[in-house]
Amino acid sequence: MAGGGADGAIGPADRASADLVELLRRLDRDIRRLLAALDTARGSDQLVSDREALVTAVRVRQQVAQLLAERGQAVVVDIASTRALEAARAVIGDTRLPVDALPELQRIVEGQTADVAAVFAEAADEMRRAINAGISTGGSLADLVEQVAARLQVAVVRAQAAVDAAVMASGRRALMLQAAATGIDYVFAYVGPEDSKNRPFCKALVGRAVSARRMNALDNGQGLPVRDFCGGYNCRHSWAPLTRDDARAEGIEVLE
Repeated sequence: MAGGGADGAIGPADRASADLVELLRRLDRDIRRLLAALDTARGSDQLVSDREALVTAVRVRQQVAQLLAERGQAVVVDIASTRALEAARAVIGDTRLPVDALPELQRIVEGQTADVAAVFAEAADEMRRAINAGISTGGSLADLVEQVAARLQVAVVRAQAAVDAAVMASGRRALMLQAAATGIDYVFAYVGPEDSKNRPFCKALVGRAVSARRMNALDNGQGLPVRDFCGGYNCRHSWAPLTRDDARAEGIEVLE
């Protein structure tokens, strides 16, 4: 399911703006869907869940719109979406529930999600949209998974694994970039469960740490970069940066 690059002539800045516009329109659709769900006879738990999802969608939409305005991007919103947004605000009221998606949205602006999605060459566009929605809204990605499945010509269950892996990879990519920005020569501990489900690749690494050089030389056998995807599809592990002194103090073996 892996490959090379995507997105021919469009530049990174234009692509980021287009992704934010697409995300805003997706949020508008989610808001209308959630309002309709709140109008139906559902169990109390579902109603609470729908309302919380509505709060998230409205707050994230506000932050997306703010980012677009700062980038000088004018967005035309149809009357139905405008009325739905007004109705949603009336439903949720003056809630103090904090929803801050700006760090995730910044990944879109900086092109991090595009870099991760580029691994899935023929489905990079669809995968990027799925990552963008997955990291910022927390809503259902069922329709996007179906788009990825159609593009990759694989079963939905395999596309779901690919989307899940890509969303997780975006988080790992952000962590690695934050570590690199400090200028500290970190090593990276391979953390996560140690059980019978571990692949041989993960079994050999869990509980140990690697240098950045060693990490770049690792091969998980799935055609996916280890820095972002660790052991590959459905991998439950991640990287934890720590100094060499801390690694020694904790008795963690460092593979150079």
